[in-house]
Amino acid sequence: MEPPSPFDSGHHACESFLDIGRRPGRGGFAAREGVHKSIVNDALRFALLAPDIVEATLTGRLPRTFSLEALQRRSIPLDWALQRRMIEQLG
Repeated sequence: MEPPSPFDSGHHACESFLDIGRRPGRGGFAAREGVHKSIVNDALRFALLAPDIVEATLTGRLPRTFSLEALQRRSIPLDWALQRRMIEQLG
């Protein structure tokens, strides 16, 4: 069985937390959504990726040697230019 996608219901859960003015920790958010906190951690890390990197990921335009596992093992810089260089180095 595939693990649930952090994007399946996360948007609605975020909206409900905003509606009631609460900001849960990652563990609280994961518990509420019924997923392991590592899924929430990964989703939050990937949310900081440059839009063109996200688009390239979704459309299959990243280098064939690129892997999600390699990205998970690295610290993702906030600077989008540095992210692009990191992707080039991973690929």
